[in-house]
Amino acid sequence: MLLMGFLQWVAPPSFDDLVYHRQKMIEQAQWWRMWSGHLVHWTPYHFALNALGLLVWVLLCPRRWTLTQWIVILAWLGGGVSLWLLLVQPDMIRYAGFSGVLHGLFLMGLVPQAARRDRIALLCLLYLVVKIIWEQALGVPLSDAERIGAAVATDAHLAGVLAAVMLLLGGHYKQQGLAARRV
Repeated sequence: MLLMGFLQWVAPPSFDDLVYHRQKMIEQAQWWRMWSGHLVHWTPYHFALNALGLLVWVLLCPRRWTLTQWIVILAWLGGGVSLWLLLVQPDMIRYAGFSGVLHGLFLMGLVPQAARRDRIALLCLLYLVVKIIWEQALGVPLSDAERIGAAVATDAHLAGVLAAVMLLLGGHYKQQGLAARRV
């Protein structure tokens, strides 16, 4: 969150060098944009939404991962979202924001709790699934796009959840110790 805040307020000129940009990734081999695009935001309001979402995640999902685990998880989720946009959403030219990764983090944090029959986690997971289905079927209110300064990338939310499902179902989640300790 600190890095995203720094990029939002201290280094805004770097936005164009970091945002996910389809053509620059393909034509100029600027592959870092697959991950850096998740660290920049269209507007301060957009950043605030994602920062608040990350704070809610910390409160709802008391998971503790090591720095290495965080790097692996964030790289997987960010790369998964960007790869989805690159392969499945060719009309998405530019993307910025953490929400796709955040949706994946929520799934990864809630599933272990739901497996222990935590009712709040089960309700939150139900909300997450209904939200994704709603967004895919009906989209989001136009007022949301106006506030964040760009169309809401609902496919990034779906991609983040799918990337998390792959990580949870793959043997790497438990084998690499990504199933963090409960505090």
